[in-house]
Amino acid sequence: MLDVNLESLNALNSDSLLKSIEIGKHGHRSAGPKGQYRFARALQYIADNLEAGVSTKDLASLENLSVYHFSRLFKRSMGVTPYAYVINVRIARARKLLLETVLPISDIAYAVGFSSQSHMTTTMKNLAGHTPGQFRRNSALQSVRDM
Repeated sequence: MLDVNLESLNALNSDSLLKSIEIGKHGHRSAGPKGQYRFARALQYIADNLEAGVSTKDLASLENLSVYHFSRLFKRSMGVTPYAYVINVRIARARKLLLETVLPISDIAYAVGFSSQSHMTTTMKNLAGHTPGQFRRNSALQSVRDM
């Protein structure tokens, strides 16, 4: 099971995450508060390539670090592993599409980088406690009640 804080990731989309990142003079990651590293290139790559496969090896290469060192620094800085971060960005984007579009759930799954609708459904159920269909129905009911 992934150790994540889904609520805080849902509150932020990848664009707002990227706005909070500082880049040093030479485009390198810079130390943020409490000595944490910030990974501008890696986060931008995730945002731009979410629907494709995003590997830790590719992310480490962007930051000129070994996979081991990148993973360790990323977890220390972001609070989750690179894999968990990518999955959470996918779920957050899927939830946004479920709310704002009428696209079929299978199309949304592929659009955010899951290998199948089943993969997205299982992942969302495990992390958020509901399936994409349940989320869409509950959100639609809530918006009707708010009228």
